[in-house]
Amino acid sequence: MSQPQQTLPREAYLSAEWYAAEQQYLFGHSWQYLGPADEMPAAGHYRCVQLGSYPMLLLRDQDGTLRLLHNLCRHRGMPLLEGSGALPQHLRCPYHSWTYQQDGSLRALPQAERFPCLNKAEMGLKRGALDEWQGLMFGHTQPDAVPLAQWFAGLEDTLAPHDLSACEEQPVEVHTLKANWKVFVENYMDGYHLRHLHSVSLGKHYDHDAIAQGQLGPHWYFYQPLTAEGHKAALSSSSYPLIPGQDPKHLGAYVHLLFPNLGITASEESWSLLHIEPLDALTTRVTIRSWAMPVSTLRYLMLREPKSPGSADHPVKTGDLMGEDIAVCEAIQRSMHSPAYQVGALAEELEAPLAHFQQAILSYLKDMKANR
Repeated sequence: MSQPQQTLPREAYLSAEWYAAEQQYLFGHSWQYLGPADEMPAAGHYRCVQLGSYPMLLLRDQDGTLRLLHNLCRHRGMPLLEGSGALPQHLRCPYHSWTYQQDGSLRALPQAERFPCLNKAEMGLKRGALDEWQGLMFGHTQPDAVPLAQWFAGLEDTLAPHDLSACEEQPVEVHTLKANWKVFVENYMDGYHLRHLHSVSLGKHYDHDAIAQGQLGPHWYFYQPLTAEGHKAALSSSSYPLIPGQDPKHLGAYVHLLFPNLGITASEESWSLLHIEPLDALTTRVTIRSWAMPVSTLRYLMLREPKSPGSADHPVKTGDLMGEDIAVCEAIQRSMHSPAYQVGALAEELEAPLAHFQQAILSYLKDMKANR
């Protein structure tokens, strides 16, 4: 087995030029998560979304048809709508009053005689692609994108067996990191740090010597079973009941990265989505939505496992897993500004997914640039 190596240059985590290229060619030309499918706009509603460099309009028209359109007037590129809300009967550009039907076709334009060569049938709003996978909605800026089922082919066989039908959503967490989005993703995929950085927050509940992981195309999947101690705790003293669908004899953590920037993490008692959004080259927003079985406040308070005593004087010693990860990501990002910064060899197997992720980015950028 060859030693995995860092392939992305330092500039990939620092420069505005890299960020712009990723926005245009990576996020702008890959399937992007839009939310749970059952939360898409109701009939007669819309929501503006940003897919990389592309402002898009997600709407459900009066007939109930869900559409993804480029939010750019075909005349001079003015956005038609902002934010979200009730969908107007017609989409009117505020600049020159070009008006579109809810399906994106051009309905009318003022002083049409000034455009003697214009073919209205060819001047509708540009369309994107929409599809659903495993109850999640994804959008793509290109109408002829590779089918979503093909993009995720094989991943369904690696997903956690959890049945979420009886679960309740927990409060949403939003974290803004002073770090490049790839720093967070690489930490998310790194199996080497689990027993070290998270020795307090994970304790002895997970078996770090029994990790199973792999890649399907650019995507990554991971499974880590509970130890005997963790298994006992999950069955007897967990704050939340086990989510149905799991084999009580084979409990553990199921973790996925749906390339490039959606994480799915399932434990014995929770199921979470991590939407990783780059805000600029040095800033990332991570939105975490989690589901768990209903539980009374009394049960939660009685069974909640107290945090192991950490050191509140340093963020990587607090016993809070997410806080530990954020602190490390931001520290690594600061280190990257040093001209002496360099990544050494990566750990076989445990850090191999990082090299695969980096190569997937390089290949994707190269292919998209070549085809545009």
